[in-house]
Amino acid sequence: MAMAYQRRGSRARRTLGPATSRPEIDGAGARIVAIRKAILHAGIAIVALVGAYAATYSIFQMGLAIVFGVVAYFLRKQGYPSVSLLLGFILGPDLEQFFRRSLSLNDGNPMVFLTSPDSLFFLGLTGVFIWFMVIRPPRVVARLPEAEGGGS
Repeated sequence: MAMAYQRRGSRARRTLGPATSRPEIDGAGARIVAIRKAILHAGIAIVALVGAYAATYSIFQMGLAIVFGVVAYFLRKQGYPSVSLLLGFILGPDLEQFFRRSLSLNDGNPMVFLTSPDSLFFLGLTGVFIWFMVIRPPRVVARLPEAEGGGS
């Protein structure tokens, strides 16, 4: 009976054998999928808040996580993607640090961003993206006239 069970499994399970056939893991994965979304989301939120507190032992970090969670919720309800908020939240401190470093290396002169070829390339690329995403009017696709129905 055990051989018949292994034959019905996936190719990886047949190839790797007992290393991947752990029913306690398979059962746990099936049980996680069966959890209601409300309970699963609440559990994820609690783990995220505990992680935010454990990182710095600061209640402020927990409050900040709640504020950004609420902002992301309302942005998602309005149809905005939450990925851009997440990218800004993660990359923002590094961007500020590198901006300060580049200004301090050039004695506080912001013209370094307009004289370096690399900076000019990325500024131009940013301008192209802004043109295509914000300024340029959307193309209107012309519809073909519908064929008139009816017989002869």
